[in-house]
Amino acid sequence: MSTSDLTYDQLMAMVYALPRLHPTGVARALLGTLVALLAINTVTICLRIYSRSVLSRGAFGVDDMLATSGYVCYVVATAYAIQGCYYGLGTRDADMPSELYLIRGAELLLWWQIPYVISIPLIKSAIAAQIMRLTPSLYYRIPLWFVIGGSTFNALAGLVAALVHCKPISASWTGQGTCGSNVPLLDLSYLFTAIAIVADFTCALVPFFLIRGLNMNARRKWSLMAVLSVGVGAGIFTIVRVPFFKHYLIAADALYYQGYIAMWSMLEEGVGAFAASLPSMRKLFSNYYGSSNKSNGNNIPLPAQGTFGGNGASNNSNLKKLDADGMPLNTLVPAAKRGQFSATVSAAAGGTWVPGGSWEVLDDEDDSSRAGIIIQRDVFLQTGDHASRRNTGSLSGSDEQELRRYAK
Repeated sequence: MSTSDLTYDQLMAMVYALPRLHPTGVARALLGTLVALLAINTVTICLRIYSRSVLSRGAFGVDDMLATSGYVCYVVATAYAIQGCYYGLGTRDADMPSELYLIRGAELLLWWQIPYVISIPLIKSAIAAQIMRLTPSLYYRIPLWFVIGGSTFNALAGLVAALVHCKPISASWTGQGTCGSNVPLLDLSYLFTAIAIVADFTCALVPFFLIRGLNMNARRKWSLMAVLSVGVGAGIFTIVRVPFFKHYLIAADALYYQGYIAMWSMLEEGVGAFAASLPSMRKLFSNYYGSSNKSNGNNIPLPAQGTFGGNGASNNSNLKKLDADGMPLNTLVPAAKRGQFSATVSAAAGGTWVPGGSWEVLDDEDDSSRAGIIIQRDVFLQTGDHASRRNTGSLSGSDEQELRRYAK
């Protein structure tokens, strides 16, 4: 009996009763890729949530929600693709015991495409939103908004194309109905791929131009550039799959070549999801990046009253002792850890310190979009005639002259 003589329910009952195939060749490579990417991204998203929610004290933001939503859709797409490996995806027609596997494989392929298409704009928008945290400049934000808009357009247009191509939708795998030409789908695939490539490379290259101007140590700067640019791999995988699009117009071994497209597509998505989560986990690697992390306390106490001489008299021995300990006056002093800075200010001859003051450690682990940190403090000094006065100004961690001015 021909499959065309069966009702939809009868046909699908036979299809769902098919035993699983043993994946070989492209199907096996696709299966291994899917499992590896799923494991890596599951660990990564868990570390991201822990880092942003726990280590960063509830800093879970919009980019984190987008990345988490994209991961959920990615898991659903992976589940359908893995199942497809056992029902003909990545397998040549001649290696299938029955043509019914073509129906099952085509059905799973369509259900894979829907969550895959939805996850792509979520993941790329998460990357763009994360980079936007670093700058308010429109020179950087406009390209990033293009990433968000272009990815969303691709998703919406792709969903519409997949859902209206055949009437009813089940005709796309059963053949019982009417389907349009695949030529428009091929043209759309090239358009979507061009937009995706530009979006991927935008997310990968913008950090280079942005981070190079930030005020941070060189190791952390280059580390962040490398982390944020991992997404360039997504653009490369997008380019690699382009030659396989021509098989949309070739019926022979359709599922075999769709296996290649699915593999490069999931690599694009998996690498993008991994790249989206890496920068948010920097709190876990703070020792490497040189962050203070406040491990030595939030405040550095100032010397007690009289350390620099009390009652109008200069205490040169104390000054020499500080110099011997590596704490010279009138200068910035690097703290023990990278990313921390302390400062000492000397009074004029006969000056004394007001007790109870402290200097705060500047922490570079916040999400500020500023390139530097400026902190304003009140400095109390006494002149030789014991008349106190108060000076207030902006002290920058990189400006020694500002400290000297207050010491006079």
